[in-house]
Amino acid sequence: IALLYPFSWQHVFIPVLPKSLVDFCCAPSPFLIGILTSVLPQLLDQPIEEDVIILNLEEDRFEKRVGDEEYVLPSKVRAALKSALKSVEGKRGSSFHGSERSSEGSLIIVEAFVRFFVESIGHYHQFLPKNLDEEFNFANFAKAPHSKGLRQFLDNFKNTQTFNVFVDERRSDEERQTFYDSLFERRLREQIKESPNMLKTIGGKFKDFGAKLKKKMKVGGGADASDDEG
Repeated sequence: IALLYPFSWQHVFIPVLPKSLVDFCCAPSPFLIGILTSVLPQLLDQPIEEDVIILNLEEDRFEKRVGDEEYVLPSKVRAALKSALKSVEGKRGSSFHGSERSSEGSLIIVEAFVRFFVESIGHYHQFLPKNLDEEFNFANFAKAPHSKGLRQFLDNFKNTQTFNVFVDERRSDEERQTFYDSLFERRLREQIKESPNMLKTIGGKFKDFGAKLKKKMKVGGGADASDDEG
């Protein structure tokens, strides 16, 4: 759930569901639920909704898929994220001690997802209405990228409660000030500084995603995710 930042999960979240409540996974509503491996056979016998995904983290495989997992994110975005996250694997073989390695790996993962959202939805601020009685233009926001794949992703994402809450939180002057110093907004300002006209470059820098991330993370010591790039 932390990887959703700057968004927040708006639905049910249960880290470990007791075996006696496994039928809760049949609920026709969004949820993110963890179960013990020993409960998996019982779960698979339940009348689960068709759009429920079951991922076996221990075995690194899907126990149940919907079928569109490979198409939710545009191919360039998936490739960029994979490239960035592979650098975490590289750090495992470094000379760092376990705790330092874990900390640096966490920073890389956080930066990877923050930069993914900056690249894909960072132009949201250009569609924020100046007056509270005006509506956020969700349709134009989703149509802004030149990439067809990214437009399709945003066309679906704009309808989620997660994105709607994100927009609502940033509509008032008071809330905007609250979020101004957040990691996401700092990374967004860095991006705007590099590309003032974001509407022309939305999603266009995914090919440089991994390289920029490696540059951000200092070789041999990790970087402080709270620091701005110079």
